[in-house]
Amino acid sequence: MGTHVYRLIRTSWGIWIRLTARVSPGEHPDAIVVSPGHPVRLAFEGPAAQHCAEDREELARGLAVVAPAIPGPVTVTVSEILYSLCDFQPDGLPVAMCRWAEAEFGLPPRVIGESYDREAKRYVFDWHN
Repeated sequence: MGTHVYRLIRTSWGIWIRLTARVSPGEHPDAIVVSPGHPVRLAFEGPAAQHCAEDREELARGLAVVAPAIPGPVTVTVSEILYSLCDFQPDGLPVAMCRWAEAEFGLPPRVIGESYDREAKRYVFDWHN
């Protein structure tokens, strides 16, 4: 089981997300397939299972980005998702999940542009391929 804290602070406020998850061998049938053609699934338990579907979908999107590089078949089970509601942006969740997976599987970090859009008053993420 591993915990990763994703922080992005470029202005007077930032994004802070803490994920705790574990990896199990095999593709558990109740878990979400994150990327067709890759044997990586995502499941939720404990407090993480109570998060809204949108949060879970954003985490699946982040895991899907790195799924081709993950030796499988495996199931990633997220048990805790913590973030500050006053500084939260849902599009930070896929970045946090991607960074957790990179650390957990020893993958090289992807280039993800992170900038602050002053007019929109939000962070913008540019996922490079």
